[in-house]
Amino acid sequence: MKKPKQLKPIFYTLFSIAAMICLIRLGFWQLDRLEWRRSFNDHYLEQIALPDLILNNDPDSDLLLSSEYRKVNVTGTFDFSQQVFLQNHVYQNKPGYHVLTPFVIENQDKAILVDRGWISLDDINQIEEIDQLSSSIHQFQGVLRLGEEVNSFGSNLDSNENNPDFFLLVNFEQLNKRISYDLLPVYVQLENKIIDGLPYPQEVEVEITEGPHLGYAIQWFFFAGVVGVGYPIFIKKLIREKNNS
Repeated sequence: MKKPKQLKPIFYTLFSIAAMICLIRLGFWQLDRLEWRRSFNDHYLEQIALPDLILNNDPDSDLLLSSEYRKVNVTGTFDFSQQVFLQNHVYQNKPGYHVLTPFVIENQDKAILVDRGWISLDDINQIEEIDQLSSSIHQFQGVLRLGEEVNSFGSNLDSNENNPDFFLLVNFEQLNKRISYDLLPVYVQLENKIIDGLPYPQEVEVEITEGPHLGYAIQWFFFAGVVGVGYPIFIKKLIREKNNS
C-alpha cells in the first residue's frame, strides 16, 4: 500500500524535468525564430537597396534565387494563351484571382511568370478584354519573388483537377507541367499599374520588425526557471508533510 506514495516523488521529478526541457526548448526555438527574422530583415533591406536586376542580361539561377524582393526590369512580350490564375485572393474585401502570365524575354528562349495583379470572380469572364489592355506592354519593372512548394499549413497543393488553369500556389513543379516555356525559377510581382484598368497590382508589404520572439523566449525561460526553483520547494513541502503525518 505504500508503493504508490513512494512513486509520487519519482513521478513529480520526471514530470518537472520534462517540463523544464520542453520550456527551455521553446525558448531556444523562439531565439532561432528571432535570428531568422533578423536575417530576413537584413536580406530585404539589402535587396531593395540594390539597382534593378536586368533580366534580359540572363542572370544565372543562383543569383535569381538569392535575390527575392529585388527590383527587376525586363523587356519582352506577354503570352496570354498560357496564363494561369491563383485562387483565393482578396482585394478590398472582394474575392478573386491573381493573374499569372508568362512573359517571353526578348532575344531569349526563356520566359518569366508575372503576377499582373488581382481580378474579381466576375472579371474572369472578360479576361480576353482585360488581356487586350496589356497587349502593348513590352517593358516593366517589378519585384522578384520566390515560388512556394507548400502553403502555411505545410500542404503541397496542386492545381484544380477540374480546371488546370487554376492554382493555389506559385508552385513551379506544377506550373511547369502546364506552361510549355522554359520558365525562370522565380516570378515577378507587379507593384505599380502598367495600364489603366485591370488587373490591379498588389504591393509587396514587408514589415521590418523583430517581432515578439525575444519576449516569448524570455517568457519560456522564466517559466522554466519557475519550475526549476518551485520544484525543490514543492518536494521539501511534500517531505515535511510526510514526516508530520
